[in-house]
Amino acid sequence: MMAEQNEAAPVHQASEKEKPICGIVMPISGMGDLPTRYWRDVRSIIDDAANLAGFTPKLVSDAEESGIIQKHIVENLYQTLWPSVIPAT
Repeated sequence: MMAEQNEAAPVHQASEKEKPICGIVMPISGMGDLPTRYWRDVRSIIDDAANLAGFTPKLVSDAEESGIIQKHIVENLYQTLWPSVIPAT
């Protein structure tokens, strides 16, 4: 008779590189009556939800090198929405 297995099978934890990216499009500074702190709180909620859903949250305006922010936004949107499409530059 086979011994019962009391230990649960190990759960595979996806590394940051394996997780799909959740591209975030949102203000990062105060707008009108909404201060910067408000948007930081919103970002925190979005980050928590994305992580719980198995995604890596990333502002589409984030870039490792300096450059034109609009270019980074468009490129990151393409990479998030259509990872196999490379936009013409």
